[in-house]
Amino acid sequence: MDRNLWQRVGKPLAVTMALALAACGGKDADDTLAADSVAALAAPSMPAATEVQAIQLQNGAAALAGQTVRVNSLKVVSRLGPRGFWVELPNKNPFLVVTTDSAAVSPQTMVDVVGTVTVMNDSILGAWVTSGAITENQKLEAEFATEFLQAQAVSPMGSAPAETTAAPR
Repeated sequence: MDRNLWQRVGKPLAVTMALALAACGGKDADDTLAADSVAALAAPSMPAATEVQAIQLQNGAAALAGQTVRVNSLKVVSRLGPRGFWVELPNKNPFLVVTTDSAAVSPQTMVDVVGTVTVMNDSILGAWVTSGAITENQKLEAEFATEFLQAQAVSPMGSAPAETTAAPR
């Protein structure tokens, strides 16, 4: 090995490395990766649930009644009162999602939802009207839902969830 080569290249190489390290803020790539990993672990996650595809709600939501499910990539098509909204299934039919607090979603946004599949009945509709969750006119619209998702968490697609609590039944 040519010792003179390392003596000639060593000092400029050391200076170049020091400048490069200073330019990147003094962090190694491993430090940045570790910080990103910790941030990702600290982000809140959706509640535990069985992940299902939207087509499963379309083809047989009644079979999922009572189960807590997670459905990703649902398109919000309209609101139903302050706590409910309709999402679009693959066949373009709407499916109702209800939260306990004001649903912070807007039409045409994509959301991920964790909730319990619930069979609609008259007592649920009556409780919603009584609590002010929907109006009497909106009750007529809500009657079209044979099943709905009682949301525990709703989040914009691919982000941290907004936790909700169970709505009155």
